[in-house]
Order: sequence, then C-alpha cells, then structure tokens
Amino acid sequence: MKVQPKAVVLGAGAFGTAIALALERTGKCEVLILPKFACEKKELSEKRQNEAWLPGISVPENILVGPCFDDIAESREVFNEANIVFWVIPSKFSFETAEKLKSIIPVHYPIMICSKGLIEKDNEILVISQVLAKFLSNPLGVLSGPNFAREIALNLFSASVITSLDKKIANYAANLIKSENFQVCIRDDIMSAQIFGAIKNVLAIACGIVSGAESFGQNTKAAVITQGIQELAILSEKYGGSKDMILSLCGIGDIFLTCFSEQSRNTRFGIALGQGESIENLLSTQKQAVEGYFTAKPVYDLLHKFSLKSPILEAIYHILYEKYPSIETIKQSLKFS
Repeated sequence: MKVQPKAVVLGAGAFGTAIALALERTGKCEVLILPKFACEKKELSEKRQNEAWLPGISVPENILVGPCFDDIAESREVFNEANIVFWVIPSKFSFETAEKLKSIIPVHYPIMICSKGLIEKDNEILVISQVLAKFLSNPLGVLSGPNFAREIALNLFSASVITSLDKKIANYAANLIKSENFQVCIRDDIMSAQIFGAIKNVLAIACGIVSGAESFGQNTKAAVITQGIQELAILSEKYGGSKDMILSLCGIGDIFLTCFSEQSRNTRFGIALGQGESIENLLSTQKQAVEGYFTAKPVYDLLHKFSLKSPILEAIYHILYEKYPSIETIKQSLKFS
C-alpha cells in the first residue's frame, strides 16, 4: 500500500485552517496543522472548529492537530515525518519562527509560503522568502492569489498561483492542493508574488478611504486602482520581479479582490478612515492586524531607497503616520502634471 505524503500546515489562523481544509479535500496527503497558541490547539482538537477565525466551519477528524509549533521538542518529531511545509504564519512572527525552527525542519523539504507582508528589521526591508533564507536552506515556493480564507474553507471555487524557482517543487505542491474547486497555475517569479501580496493591502486602504468619503465616487476608485497598479508593477520590477506578473491572479486578481470587497479588513479600515474615524481608535479595536497599516512604512522606505515616485502609496504613508488629512491627500495624489 502506497504511503501518502504528509503536509504540515504551520499556523492555525483563518488562512492556515483554510489551507489545511483545501489539502484534506484532495485526499492526496495526510494533513497536520500546527497552531501557534494553546487555545487554538484546544479548540481544534476538542471542538473541531476554529471559532475565532472561521466560525461555523467544521474541521474534519482527518486533519490532525499537532503540538504548538513553538514547542520545539515536540515539533522536531513532527517535521521529521513531513514531506512539505505550508508556512501560514503572520509576517510579524516570521523572524522569530524561522530562527526557532532552523534546526528542526529537514533541509530537503520544500516550504510553501502562504503568508503576505514586508518585514523591516536591522535596516533591511524583506519579503518572507528572504527572511526564511536567512535561517533555512530549504527550497521555497509561494502560494498567492485572490483568496479569502472563508471562501476556500467553504469550498467555493477559487484560483491561485504557486511560484517557485524550482518547477518540480511548484508542481509537487500544486498536485497536493489542486482540486475541482481550487485551481492552481504555476509561475516562477516568487518576488513579484510576494511584493504584490504585501503591498495590495496598502492600496486597499486607499480604496477604502475613497469608498468611505462622501466627496469620492466610483470614478475616484477607478483612478486610485489604476494609478496604484502602475506603482506596484514598477516597485516589483525594482525589487527583482517582473512587471508582467501584475496581470496574473497574484497581481490584479488579488488587488481587485482586496480593494473591492468589504470582507477585506484593510478596505474596511480605509472606509472608516474616509468616514472620519481616528487611526488610534481603529487600531485599538481591530481583532486582527491591519496588514496595510504596518506595511505602509516599509513600502515608503523602499520607495525612497529606489528613488521612486509613487503618489498613492506615499499618500497612504502620510495619512497613516504623519496624520495628513485623508481626503485632500488622496486628491493631491491624483493630480497629474
């Protein structure tokens, strides 16, 4: 009898749970999810739910719940039995987690990065693959696209991109997770996928501000998105990616989903700003991190590093960190010379 490969999902938030469900549905691998927090482990193990992030969705018994991944002693055995790791950890935990696991994850197992974000540390601005490469020598890939966790968890039709410099690894991961309702295409540009995935959240705040402000309309939003897409494509190319990837699912696909839907907390955050809410109050009441807020500063620093003019991305930095008036600042960013 052929032994199934084992996929370890690192992280039990909304998207980690959704990825575990997508893998389990294919029946092509054994799935083990490793939470970060004991409360997540308890709920998944005993209630077979992730009530905090995906209320009302059952987690099948087929999905095994392992130890919290911060428990190094227990995690070592788990990783020794794995064949592939899906990295679904919030970007803010990337450094500490990669450092803890550097002697735990066998070097030949591929790691698929499913998290999005830029990390600023020690005067460097890094995407998650660059953080992992500082500690781990594993082959890396990225899964990214227009994917809300809840829709994947509900098995609604979705499509995504898997990118890797090693096409065999990309195909291996795609074969494990691809199903009738979760389609995957293969690309080789991991840098663009990560840049778009992180920075689209900043653009989503801009679009949210437009939606929330009475003096803006759909024309304004179209202008903001058009200008923003150009800015993301140029920045991606400067960072080592391809401008052409902007036309992919992990480019405009992810941008459109995030910027046009109020399911996105970044868009909701922007709407509230456009309606006059204070940044401090919004941040203090958010259940989940508003990635676009934390990404706006490293993006601004990158723009200066590359001497790029990006009116929309710069405007959001000024609004969030220098308290510029949101409506007037958006208007100024759309004044073309």
